[in-house]
Amino acid sequence: MENIKETIRVNLVRLRKEKKLTQLELAEKINYSDKAISRWEKGEVTPDIETLDKLSKIYDIPFETFFAKDEKKFRYFKLKKVEMGNKLAISLLAILSIWIIAIFYYIYLDFSSGTSAWIIFLWALPVSFFLGIIFNAIWGKRIFLFVLVSLLIWSFITAFCLQMLISYNVFPWLVYIVGIPLQIGTILASFISPTRHKKNLQEE
Repeated sequence: MENIKETIRVNLVRLRKEKKLTQLELAEKINYSDKAISRWEKGEVTPDIETLDKLSKIYDIPFETFFAKDEKKFRYFKLKKVEMGNKLAISLLAILSIWIIAIFYYIYLDFSSGTSAWIIFLWALPVSFFLGIIFNAIWGKRIFLFVLVSLLIWSFITAFCLQMLISYNVFPWLVYIVGIPLQIGTILASFISPTRHKKNLQEE
């Protein structure tokens, strides 16, 4: 327990100094007295979970950073948030490109043939979800994969049925029945534990 308190104390000092804040400036940000900050940094008192969570938002770091026992883990947690932000931005930009292409194609058809091809935007949905699945498989969280797969299934079926309605004046609603076992399979797959586990940082 003492080791954890000391780790938090060291990281509190380190983070405040990295942000170039005085104890008084930090105290004003979180509505505490500078004496309270001083006691935390001396190890006399350890901030509670809510206070640490508030500090993590001020420092813009993952909550786990306060418990990093060495420099390597400390830097890892700090960079982890930045890295995830970059990955999310890349993923969203790739998905945005799908919609930009859809918009240009829609405008092209509208000007060239006078056809209102709004169905293009409906097809852009499953394509976007498919792209999201690819990026999530590379660096995302497992839970998001099953959400994206579910969205892909139903958006694809809906786009297909509406395409059939527009092209052949037939709405094959029975196709939705195919989505039921696919959705059940997706839900069941979400309960399967991965066979390989990443090592916990504390075990390194």
